[in-house]
Amino acid sequence: MSDEAKEGAADEAAPKKKLSPVLLLLGVQLIALLGAGGVIIKATLFTKRPDFSTKALTERAIASVRDVAEEIQMVDLSEFTVNMIDRHTLKVSIQLEVSNPDTAKIVQRRMPAMRANILQILARHPGQSADRIQGKLLLKDAIRGALNDQLEKDGLSKSGVVRDVYFVEFVMI
Repeated sequence: MSDEAKEGAADEAAPKKKLSPVLLLLGVQLIALLGAGGVIIKATLFTKRPDFSTKALTERAIASVRDVAEEIQMVDLSEFTVNMIDRHTLKVSIQLEVSNPDTAKIVQRRMPAMRANILQILARHPGQSADRIQGKLLLKDAIRGALNDQLEKDGLSKSGVVRDVYFVEFVMI
């Protein structure tokens, strides 16, 4: 008998092994666990952290002191409803405190871009941390920083800055 005939006979004689349902379930769980781990690692490693350096805090304090109280304006961004990365839904109303009326006008003119920027920040933020005070403070700082960066990138930051972000309504489901 030739070697090929022997292999063919051996293949027919050996019973085919089936993957047990337990092993299949463990494989699916392992894949899901690795995927969730990847999402968590990406969220923690690639999320831009706020700048709490002495220089940045000093610059913010100086800018805050220079503002004249009568010129500070509030800009209503109304309501946002967003699905967060961890399947929570956030409904939030936001108002911005800007340093002067010119900045308020610029924010009003650039409202669609500002809202889109805020929606991206809210969607990336994990809901578990947003329900704690530190998470809300980090979220406020991220929004303020992003809006000021956007004003600076557009060359409009010379007129003023976004001083603070106020959550008028904050409901997480």
